[in-house]
Amino acid sequence: MTKSKFYIIKLHPTNNFFFGGENTFGEQNVVNYFVHSNLFPQQTGVFGLIRYLLLNQDKGIKLSQHEIKDLIGEKSFRHDAKQDFGKIKGISPLFISKETNYYFLSNSEFAFDKDYNSKPVIFEFEKEGKTYTGNKMITEGIPKLTNYESKLGYEQCFLSSKGEKIPVVFKPKNILNRNVEIKDTKAVFYEDEQVGIEKNQSGKTENKSFFRQTLYKMNKLYDFAVAVELNDEMELQNDLLNFGGEQSLFEIKSEPISGELFKTLFEPVLDDKPGRLILLSDAYVENDIYKDCIFAITDTVDFRYIKSFAKGNYSDNPGKSGKFNLLKRGSVFYTKNIAKLANQFTNETNQSNFRTIGYNYFRVKYTFND
Repeated sequence: MTKSKFYIIKLHPTNNFFFGGENTFGEQNVVNYFVHSNLFPQQTGVFGLIRYLLLNQDKGIKLSQHEIKDLIGEKSFRHDAKQDFGKIKGISPLFISKETNYYFLSNSEFAFDKDYNSKPVIFEFEKEGKTYTGNKMITEGIPKLTNYESKLGYEQCFLSSKGEKIPVVFKPKNILNRNVEIKDTKAVFYEDEQVGIEKNQSGKTENKSFFRQTLYKMNKLYDFAVAVELNDEMELQNDLLNFGGEQSLFEIKSEPISGELFKTLFEPVLDDKPGRLILLSDAYVENDIYKDCIFAITDTVDFRYIKSFAKGNYSDNPGKSGKFNLLKRGSVFYTKNIAKLANQFTNETNQSNFRTIGYNYFRVKYTFND
């Protein structure tokens, strides 16, 4: 068996960027006038970028069909069949890096108080007038959350493996002082807005063509990052590539990492013990996922993927898949048995391809509250 080689590939937008989704500009006869970028691209797009990056390593060298298949596989992602992606054994979900510090989105473990300060969400059970917390809590009572105001909701934040918490999107205290405050912010992103009017090929304004678009810029201190496992050692070159809905320019840098670091970040120890499972990525699971949960804080996201074949121009006659609902990254599941619940995200029956391209990843904590 070929020994795996591991790399972290970092992506930094040179200016603003836009990552669309299933309903970004509207669906069927419904038009969205206010268009808002997602913080992260769909993981299938990240995987496509990695495949293109590998194909682009030897610029100017035309590869045969057999060589392309050997390098990146014959087809793009499919959900319903086991696939071989050539030299790519798998990739992680997209995350945030700052030098050698790595951050993951955690939507549902922190909430705002009445003064908009954040506090950890504490999960408790209440039964017969008594409240039970921690790993000694009983699970037949009524679940409740402390430090949670339904009108204020959950805070979106990034957490490092060391417990450091940083804000996701910069929000100026004084809009007139915005540019000065941006220089001092620790937030990863800040918003950038533009308005526009769509026109057809003849230059005529289309009906319902006005839009207001919210894009993001990235703090220069941070990068997007994805860990990649290859079945062969390759010298991955730095590059500049267009990526995202606006074909924004991204600076691409690659560096080797150890298999131990990959395992630490993305392969948690799974035991038959109670605790909570937190999604590092969106996830595809069966509808009965909740039968192994005591309680869960979840959200969903629409998902489609592009079907393409690796031919002369890499993509030939692409089409769209049907629509799926995935569990959203940051969702939290409380369970009596971590290993049993985790199996629903990692089993080979229908999750293998999703795991290969960076979906269905999670971290675990063997406590109900920190």
